[in-house]
Amino acid sequence: MTLTTRACTVAPVATDSFDETHARADRWLLVGSVLAGTFLLAPVGAPMLAYGLVLLRRAQRAGAAIRPWAVTIFGLMLLIDTTSNCLGWGMDLLPSHDTAIVQTFYSGIGRLIDAGYYIHYNTLPIGGTAAAGEKALEIGGVLFLFPLRLAATWGFMKMKRWGYHYLVTTTWMYILIWWIYAANLAANFPDRIGATMFGMVGYWALNIPYFGAFIMMPYLYTADSRAWWRA
Repeated sequence: MTLTTRACTVAPVATDSFDETHARADRWLLVGSVLAGTFLLAPVGAPMLAYGLVLLRRAQRAGAAIRPWAVTIFGLMLLIDTTSNCLGWGMDLLPSHDTAIVQTFYSGIGRLIDAGYYIHYNTLPIGGTAAAGEKALEIGGVLFLFPLRLAATWGFMKMKRWGYHYLVTTTWMYILIWWIYAANLAANFPDRIGATMFGMVGYWALNIPYFGAFIMMPYLYTADSRAWWRA
């Protein structure tokens, strides 16, 4: 079996070796990524990520075929990013917004960088942020886009054909969400960014997580898609 991208070629070895190597390492990488995406549990997730990467490195030195390192690194970045977005918006969308800890967290974040999570918070019938446009994005992201993106990323890391193609699709969807999100912030600038402590600095901080899609897209279109040969 040969795994090839335009940037890297992996020597052929038995498929069983590939499966066993990645199955063990990926368990650590998946759990570590999810924990790291929660931020609060990142100190627990980081060592798990490191151990998973060490397992892959050991397998490579032993002569086993592993997927290209770019696929692993990009995949981990996407898992962490998607988990953090899903959790962040999910806590505001779901009834957890009624808990004291979530209200304290969002009122603090809202006061610093996005007043949509501070001014009139939890006053809508469905609770959470009072910014109606933000709530619509939460519904679309948490209930549709982010679950698809998590599944696509996992399939991408497993070198599945469907994972590659769905990751391309969900990355374009992610960019669309960003355009809507940025426009929403601009349209309500006085009530959201203008009422915060950090102003435009906070605005750019809110946009940083979306930059990953613009890094990922060139790779998806320049990598040899035939490497994702598995059904």
